[in-house]
Amino acid sequence: MKRTNPPLRLHVLSDLHIEHGGFIAPMVACDVVVVAGDLANGRRMTKALMDLCNQVRKPVVYVPGNHDWYQVDIAGERSSMVRAWRVGAGNLQVLDDGVWRYEHHGVTYRFIGSTWWSSMDWTEDGSTGEDAFARVRAAALGCLNDYRLIRKDDRPLTPDDSRAMHALSTRFLQQQIAEAQAVGEVPIVVTHFLPSRSSCHEQYRGSLVNAYFANDRDDLTTGVPLWIHGHTHRSFDYTLPTGCRVVCNPRGYGTENLAFQLDLRIEVAPIPHTNK
Repeated sequence: MKRTNPPLRLHVLSDLHIEHGGFIAPMVACDVVVVAGDLANGRRMTKALMDLCNQVRKPVVYVPGNHDWYQVDIAGERSSMVRAWRVGAGNLQVLDDGVWRYEHHGVTYRFIGSTWWSSMDWTEDGSTGEDAFARVRAAALGCLNDYRLIRKDDRPLTPDDSRAMHALSTRFLQQQIAEAQAVGEVPIVVTHFLPSRSSCHEQYRGSLVNAYFANDRDDLTTGVPLWIHGHTHRSFDYTLPTGCRVVCNPRGYGTENLAFQLDLRIEVAPIPHTNK
């Protein structure tokens, strides 16, 4: 006889941007709260995270976003800031290329988290590789605050820097997804940057900067039942051909995203067990 365990219930949020307006988290009947980045800008992050964790009183999985490093030297201060966040609240799991295992009714869920900066190696008109990167790099430098407000070794961050971080994080994600699958754990991936160009809103169709926001890596989602992301301020909930459900529930700036659901709860069903 087959025995199906209860699903894991997740309260999913991202891009709360409390610098554009305060936020009070509702009490949602869930097992884990997942926040996919951009809670606040740089120096406000520690207090913002502590306030959030005190409000929800549930385990919180947090993945840093790009805004979290504004006015910060990401090379010199990243590690110490993440350590400070981690020790500030007992119910907080900060996944900066990190994992957290959660046991739920006999099933182990492996949360795999990364900012996962983009590779910027594709364009909608078919360019790939270095040609695409050169074009996207120029567009990103021309319009994005990341490359003015984030510092690295006392100079502005560059697209080359963020692409290098992307490469490291991609290897981490690949390894952790494979390991989870090999030992029978359920991988749940949480990134700030988008995993698929399918999360690019039609409003921005044709923009070179889409390749800054989104990685074109549907292949990484194979065997992953759920991928949660942030970064774009448009809501998404769709399933890729790999079978992976992709969810994004950002508040954005103030009331920017009218589709934002303050109390969004989604469920991840485990693989049914068999009693013999």
